[in-house]
Amino acid sequence: MSFQQIKKEDTKRPDGKNCILIYGFDEAEVNKIMLFSKKKGIDKCIVANENSLDNIISNLINEDIEVSNNSRNAIKSSLILFNAVSNYELHHFIENFSELGIKKPLYAVVTKTSINWKLGDLLEELLREKKSFNKN
Repeated sequence: MSFQQIKKEDTKRPDGKNCILIYGFDEAEVNKIMLFSKKKGIDKCIVANENSLDNIISNLINEDIEVSNNSRNAIKSSLILFNAVSNYELHHFIENFSELGIKKPLYAVVTKTSINWKLGDLLEELLREKKSFNKN
């Protein structure tokens, strides 16, 4: 994965469906995140679970979700995946997330590459990256 500096004041949204995809939260947390995301200007909140891990991210964003037969074990982590949000929305969301009283999740933004990945593969990659960063 690559990293690049973002200008947090930039309010221009990229093309695509403005939404967040969330994974690994319980029902009460999901409800809090849904309300919070609406207040932060996010149009849609899509909830994924362990049955969604073999789905391609673009399909999940388009809510074309296939229930799998759990060929993969559940991943014990939480994720908020941003799609077509402005830098301002992204920054504002992350900076204020702690007010929900929910443990900090992994955050990621859908890229031209990751949009074609399975959700489980992206989660595993993000966890590897987190582990690598924590070693240093």
